Amino acid sequence: MFRESKQVSLVGATGRLHQAGRNRQAGISTQEVRDGAGCNRKLVRSCRSYSGNALTIQAVGTVVTVGGVLVLQGKIALVTGSSRGIGRAVALGLAKAGADVAVNCRDSSEEGARVVEEIRRLGSRSVLAMGDVLEPGEVKKVCEQVTRELGPVSILVNNAVYALQKPFLDIDPTEWLEQLHYKGFGYYLFCRELLPEMLRLGAGVIINVLSTVAVRGGEGESGYAASNGAALALTRALANEFGPSGVRCCALMLTWAENAFDPMDPGCARHTERFPLRRVTRLEEIAETAVFLASERAGAITGSALVVDAGYLSQW
Repeated sequence: MFRESKQVSLVGATGRLHQAGRNRQAGISTQEVRDGAGCNRKLVRSCRSYSGNALTIQAVGTVVTVGGVLVLQGKIALVTGSSRGIGRAVALGLAKAGADVAVNCRDSSEEGARVVEEIRRLGSRSVLAMGDVLEPGEVKKVCEQVTRELGPVSILVNNAVYALQKPFLDIDPTEWLEQLHYKGFGYYLFCRELLPEMLRLGAGVIINVLSTVAVRGGEGESGYAASNGAALALTRALANEFGPSGVRCCALMLTWAENAFDPMDPGCARHTERFPLRRVTRLEEIAETAVFLASERAGAITGSALVVDAGYLSQW
């Protein structure tokens, strides 16, 4: 396992690795680096066999932390709804931690392809698996493609979302069922497809991205609240059923994040006063939390909802 230790920095796209301290003591040789972020991953992998020290690598404005059990080297992840926003941030975060990551979206093929390229530039493998999370046949094809092209998935991040904001009495039955389907049914479909292989391997992590509306309610968001509440119950049920087989299931519970927040909008700016931290959650904070939950450092966490919301829920 890695432990706390020194830092190494990559200066410039064609820089040279330098270490604070004696290179031989830490088992890291100074070497030429031709390519910034893509080479970082290669260097991290080569260093793992040399030393029990942790590495923090800074390259061309990007910080990649390899903190021992947080390293997801050799893991294969699938993040649904990952062509933009929170899903994209989580996919990139997992890749920075060493995982190979499959990107999923329904329609945004160009955006999804760009995320795939970003992941590859980080040195990880990636594929774009297009498919509707609400269609059993398409979910099956997505999972089969990822397994075929990357290997068996050991980290599933259910993230696809659609939040209907409408008074309860104005929601028709079709809209209500659509709301319930996104998390109550879509999350079920991916878990159902990927759990058998996780059970065969005796290990796996499922992270269900939820909104705090699951526990606080929300005016004009009853359908969305019910959908998130169902997914929270599913999270706990799966944790109990499959924990003895080595599979963990957690929830990452959010409120507003910066991708849905316009600081130049006076209404948004006033809304930050409701957050104890007086700001919304940053995408990198969500990504880093997802990496933690997917890692062995969170090995005792299952059936729980980890709230990352700048303190918003504390007021309810």
